[in-house]
Amino acid sequence: MGVSEWTLTGTTTSGVRLEVRGTDHYEFRAGKVVRKDAYWKIVEK
Repeated sequence: MGVSEWTLTGTTTSGVRLEVRGTDHYEFRAGKVVRKDAYWKIVEK
C-alpha cells in the first residue's frame, strides 16, 4: 500500500481563491497498481 498527500491551490474565474487538500491511496500487486482511491476536502479559511 502507498499513500500520497497533496494540496491544490488556485483561483476561480470570478477571483475566489481555493485550497484543496487530499490524499491518494494505492494498492499494489506484483508491482502494479490494482486500486487507487482519492479523498479530498476544500479548505475553508
